Amino acid sequence: MNPCVNAVSRNCFTIISIIIITAITAMTLMILLSAGNASAHTIHVDDDAGIYGDGSAAHPYGTVEEAMNASEPGDTVFLINGTYQGLIVVRDNLTFLGQHRTGVVMKDLLIEGNDTTFRNVSAVGEPYYYLDWPMYWNFGGQVSVRASNCSFEDVNFQLMRRGILFGNGSGNASEEFSGLRIKNCLFNGSYIGLEIYGSCRDIHILDCRFTDNLIHISANGEDIIVEGCDFGAGSLGLTGQETTAVKMRMKRVSPAPFRVAE
Repeated sequence: MNPCVNAVSRNCFTIISIIIITAITAMTLMILLSAGNASAHTIHVDDDAGIYGDGSAAHPYGTVEEAMNASEPGDTVFLINGTYQGLIVVRDNLTFLGQHRTGVVMKDLLIEGNDTTFRNVSAVGEPYYYLDWPMYWNFGGQVSVRASNCSFEDVNFQLMRRGILFGNGSGNASEEFSGLRIKNCLFNGSYIGLEIYGSCRDIHILDCRFTDNLIHISANGEDIIVEGCDFGAGSLGLTGQETTAVKMRMKRVSPAPFRVAE
């Protein structure tokens, strides 16, 4: 066969192979991108919605439970202004985003799903009517976190028994959780603003404001960093400091009955 014909055939084969490989690569990337987009949805919830919602912006679900049942890891649950009570989060890797920080009110929240994030909401307690109790004991409710790698950002915790309880408050010390991130949050008017219970570790509290709590922070965990926070009237209340690794960098503290462990 003519050498020129052989050379042309080889070149054609090479070009065709490159075209096929390029096409396969492009199709693979498109499939991967489509799968990535499909795995991250925003599911809408409105406590005033009816019972025939589908989670879309036009037809939101009426309960957070419906949204969680329809969710996949990585999804965002968008909460339209309203009151959501008795929520139990058991699924991992969900983000809950409020429409307005003071417009979305959470009551009695329990988080048992790892990698849970709450942003732009308010957690508010319920008043008790025992007038002979101290003022700070006249409120019930708390946000209980019994999971790891959870975060709160731009959240108000107000008028509660505990703003956040990180760990198992029932006394089961065998349950150890790690990874709590709290940023730009307000803890106001509660008996305890933040309680870190048992052997929990790796807590970072950044740019938060604590005011008018009987105890701002009660901490028995380890590896706790409080940075850039503003403390008003109340007690910091850190306990177990002889065994707790606590690093503090704060704007203003009044009073300051604690020792910083470096």
